[in-house]
Amino acid sequence: MATKTIPLELINQSWYMSWFMATQAASKICVTLADDSGKTYVDHQCRQSTGFGVLSEGFSLVSGASMQLTVDIADSDNILVVNHPVVVPNVQGATIAQGYVLAFEDAADQDFNDLYVTLMAWKSAG
Repeated sequence: MATKTIPLELINQSWYMSWFMATQAASKICVTLADDSGKTYVDHQCRQSTGFGVLSEGFSLVSGASMQLTVDIADSDNILVVNHPVVVPNVQGATIAQGYVLAFEDAADQDFNDLYVTLMAWKSAG
């Protein structure tokens, strides 16, 4: 089993976070999304299917700092990840939202479709 923990430093406390996670893998993939306040947003949710499908999606006010995404893949020796930070400015250039697009690879085929994650957080609810 391989485990990868990704610190999500762009996700700020008291911001409004939305996430979407999907998998397409023969391996069982489990995900936990949590911060240092003790709040867990995605609690070791797992999916195993070669058909593309939703693992988790949701929306929440961020309770704490130090948001982390932990990925466990049962049949993998090494998890590869492409991590693309995203910052969204308003027309004046001030940051109003920020987050990540992440793609994970569980083996050697380099398709990076085994787990796909988007996480975005906004300063205000609207």
